[in-house]
Amino acid sequence: MDFQPSLESGMKHRVYWITKRITQGQFATPERAAVLRDQGVTHVLNVGEGGSIIDASDFGFAGIVDIPIIDLQLIPTEAALRAMDALHDMLTDPNSVAFIHCIAGQNRSPTILWLYFVACGVPPDEARNLIAARSPDAVPGHGRLIDAALVANAKSHGISNYLPLADQSVLEPAY
Repeated sequence: MDFQPSLESGMKHRVYWITKRITQGQFATPERAAVLRDQGVTHVLNVGEGGSIIDASDFGFAGIVDIPIIDLQLIPTEAALRAMDALHDMLTDPNSVAFIHCIAGQNRSPTILWLYFVACGVPPDEARNLIAARSPDAVPGHGRLIDAALVANAKSHGISNYLPLADQSVLEPAY
């Protein structure tokens, strides 16, 4: 891939490279999907309230998964775990790159990503900093979306299902 992730590129396209294998941002429109494809993204996870408006086959993605989550309400544990599992499944192929989004890329997608990092053993503050440093409008671990029980469930789920990680590049910062 010739593309080099940067904050400047992220701000231009609203596709922020958080790690070498995970991008996060705003809703996947056809225009943004073309950018994602050009940047090497292989999978898309939509955690916005509405379904995707792009089709995987139109853009060459290996898959698109929709898990509806309502903004600014406590995320149901089942939905959070399904979204985390979908992201983890997308990343099992060592050549995959996942894009997780909601509508604005500010609350739901960075919070699900934050929960996934916490489930993978990243300390909560470190996970928050990793995301926020690369996605300027993101509020990872948004206080209206999570509570202590959800975070505990995510950690427990991660220990049982994700650890040890087969590929540490999933957690390596993009830049």
